[in-house]
Amino acid sequence: MFYLAIPTLRARWASFVGVFVTVAAAVALMTATGVLLESGIRGDVPPERLAGTDIVVAGNQSISEHHGRGEDAETVTAAVTERVPLPADALERVGSVAGVESVVADVSFRASLLRPDGSAVAGPSGMPSLGHSWSSAALTPLHLTDGHLPDASDEIVVDGALAARAGVRVGEDVRVLVAGSATQARLVGLVAPAEGELRQQSAVFFDDETAVDHYGRADSFDLLGVNVAPGADVAEVAATLRSALDGDASVLTGDDRGKAEFLDSTDAITRLIAISGSLGGIGVFVAILVIAGMLSLFVRQRQREIGLLRAIGATPRQVRRMISRETLIVTLLGAVVGIWPGLVLASHLAGGMQDRGLLPGSFRSDPGFIPVATAVAAALLVAFAASYAAARRAGRTRPVEALLEAAGPTRSIGWVRALAGLTAAGGTGVLFMVAASVSGPVAPAVTLGVFASAILAAGLLAPLVVRVGVGVLGAVLARLGATGFLARANSRHQAVRLASAVTPLALTIGIAGMTLFQQSTLDATADKQGADRLVAEHVVAADGPGLSADSVEELAEETEGAAIGLRSASVYAGYELDPYQAQAVTPGRLDEVLDLDVVAGSVDALRPDEVALSEYAAESLGAEVGEQVDLRLGDGTAVSPTVGAVYGRSLGFGDVVLPWQGVAEHLSDRTLATMLVSDGADPARTARLLADFADRHPGLEVGGAEIIAAAADANADTQAWVNYALLGMVILFSAFALLNTLMLGVAGRVRELGLLRLVGGTRRQALSMMRKEAGLMLLIGGALGTAVAAITVLPFAKAVSGSFRPDIPLLPVIALIGGAVLLGLLGTMLPTRAALRTRPVDAIGIRE
Repeated sequence: MFYLAIPTLRARWASFVGVFVTVAAAVALMTATGVLLESGIRGDVPPERLAGTDIVVAGNQSISEHHGRGEDAETVTAAVTERVPLPADALERVGSVAGVESVVADVSFRASLLRPDGSAVAGPSGMPSLGHSWSSAALTPLHLTDGHLPDASDEIVVDGALAARAGVRVGEDVRVLVAGSATQARLVGLVAPAEGELRQQSAVFFDDETAVDHYGRADSFDLLGVNVAPGADVAEVAATLRSALDGDASVLTGDDRGKAEFLDSTDAITRLIAISGSLGGIGVFVAILVIAGMLSLFVRQRQREIGLLRAIGATPRQVRRMISRETLIVTLLGAVVGIWPGLVLASHLAGGMQDRGLLPGSFRSDPGFIPVATAVAAALLVAFAASYAAARRAGRTRPVEALLEAAGPTRSIGWVRALAGLTAAGGTGVLFMVAASVSGPVAPAVTLGVFASAILAAGLLAPLVVRVGVGVLGAVLARLGATGFLARANSRHQAVRLASAVTPLALTIGIAGMTLFQQSTLDATADKQGADRLVAEHVVAADGPGLSADSVEELAEETEGAAIGLRSASVYAGYELDPYQAQAVTPGRLDEVLDLDVVAGSVDALRPDEVALSEYAAESLGAEVGEQVDLRLGDGTAVSPTVGAVYGRSLGFGDVVLPWQGVAEHLSDRTLATMLVSDGADPARTARLLADFADRHPGLEVGGAEIIAAAADANADTQAWVNYALLGMVILFSAFALLNTLMLGVAGRVRELGLLRLVGGTRRQALSMMRKEAGLMLLIGGALGTAVAAITVLPFAKAVSGSFRPDIPLLPVIALIGGAVLLGLLGTMLPTRAALRTRPVDAIGIRE
């Protein structure tokens, strides 16, 4: 039957275009998410400042926990966010390995040039510049372009681009902010890379002894740069180093060297894998449903043609082969066309994440063969399976029955589909109850499972839902005149056709509702908790230049109110080493600047061996006040503090509060980002002290609650962008598929519309009938989509706010309803008007 496939494609090219475009869009969606996922797994972050060294030796940035014994033994591993330093003896051990020509130790600490107005000059990517020892300039390598190397404690050398941004020249005195404290220095030289430029960071070089003093750890290094001897093989020397170090350090070559340079790359890549994997899975799931539904509708519209083929002697196998080959040709063409847009989309998404700091600037999303091949194979497999199933059913139907079925009412769905749909609906109910009982960061993942199960149930049971909807709303339609009666009759007799349009409509509304209202609920709850949590009258933001703990202690001693410094951190705990967002706080009266809604214990004066946990963390770890809890700090150090308090307001703040004294030595950057100050008994005196403090410590922003709100809004906007960008692709695809499905459905009714006009119906009546059918489709699809969104958003609201009542802004609701109505009317009325331009006599003669 292959010789029939090509003529059929030519005769039905308009219908096949809809399938072709839908497949292309689906492949583009799957390719984009697949490329991001693969890029995250490969984790290509090329080195920049370490590009000139053959091998980088750094601390192991991972921790492990071993559980069980024998065959039940299990090892859980997690990556840590703070730099794990190398011990001083690592320099000698690495240097003694055969094939190593030279070893250079490197240390890093925050060091920013200050403008005359006190503002810090950031690096080219917006991140703070870093200080290093002059000997580590060889790692790039960087060479002097002007001046001389630093040989005194008050001399510095910087890269030329940083000097240009700061507006300083060699020989001038400059102020340098090192670890939150300003010092005076003289710029004695400029450097530039031998090749290229520093695009992601700026470097400030001190003499080696001064750099070690600023680093604060005389007995350790951040990393070691290793150059191999001439003629030695880098891979062999690296293998020898791994054996000599016996797992005490990581030995990195090639692009892996960038992981040691850009320490946050591992966390960012892990986040990329999680986001692209979960949301990409939703996208693939939706694409599969849409492709299968459209092809099923397309085959169903050809019942008369299939019946005629069967009547003239075609066997069921021949019918299946003809339809399968038609589908293969169209799907393959659509899949090939969809590859390039998918690659472009992935590149733009990665670029957007880099612009917002979600990915390192040097991250590369070079597409590989696997995601492209997987997207094409998935599209072909789904298309073939859907067309085969529909063609198998059509081919087994007797010729006379096929002709009667094409004009008569559609039969009910099969028992297999009904059973699968009911099972999915039951699973949705179970997942809903599970999602309603969880809290904290796991809530979004669980609600994604609820959404996937609900969408599957909706897609499988859509014909039954349509029958019920038509039965309920049909009585109203029947009272709207002859056109209402016809709209009701068409909908009852062709429930499967109507369901094929209802499914993508429900997808569009469900995904859009889930995305918009989960985010609005999260933002509203976080804003409320943030406003209730902040008690301090003054906020000092020092995220750019940083603030030293000594400076905070200095102000705390001068003012009668409380002055507390805060810095975000990470801790790991539990069986799976789950990461928790934490806040490290300096000593003081914490309750005078923050109301954490303490439900047990006290946070007034946490001792260095104590910790405060959120209700979620305390429940997850099974810890109560007075009990010890096993934690891993950001550099992997194991600690067992006593739980001193349990608190409720953790959203946007953190699930763990740690005393600064026990955390500072385990942070890569030992500066504070925020300071909260209460007025005390004399507000005027506190205001004067703060003004003097800001003069002595340049680069600070002093204000009130608006600083915290602005930072929270910026973080929320970044997270919202991720959701809107990735789920937005799925929403657009679903909306596009809805238009395609509606147009395909109307295109198959040209004969019907022509016959209606031949028996006396007017053009106006035909349009009225189609509008009523579109209205019925919008009502049923809207109700189904709303149910899907509600069953997803409600447990999410319960998880984040403690109430099943989500925050639903009016404007997004209006936009969602208006968009759905617009799509439904455009997809129905535009092709209807085009079909009515054909003369009735010509319309009933159109080949099918």
